[in-house]
Amino acid sequence: MNKLTSIIILASDNADTLTNVIASASNISPHEIIVLIKMEN
Repeated sequence: MNKLTSIIILASDNADTLTNVIASASNISPHEIIVLIKMEN
């Protein structure tokens, strides 16, 4: 059974923040799930 890890990232509406998070995703195991939550004010 594969272990699924959920990573929740609270990101501001700053495009650079989301870009950096997505760029970092390439180093994460395919068995992990990344959930991006964009907070809108």
